[in-house]
Amino acid sequence: MCLCLASAGSGLRRYRHSDIGRRVLDRLVLGIPVLGVIVQKVAVARFCRTLATLLGAGVPILESLETTAYTTWNAVLEDAVVGVRAAVEDG
Repeated sequence: MCLCLASAGSGLRRYRHSDIGRRVLDRLVLGIPVLGVIVQKVAVARFCRTLATLLGAGVPILESLETTAYTTWNAVLEDAVVGVRAAVEDG
């Protein structure tokens, strides 16, 4: 029994650290009714705070968006910010 739980935990951890697994699990977390809203608000607050700090320090907007995309700790939101950066770059 203990070996099965350890194997399942190890497999989930390896899946979570893969690129596809991270995106799938982050999408699932965002879909949870109450927890998903909280995770989304925390990620957006972290993003806004970091973006404001970088812009206030004089860092160009494209570089700031690239840097702040990785501060959300959520692959789905990270992809959204990268898309915004590409749209800003294209005009």
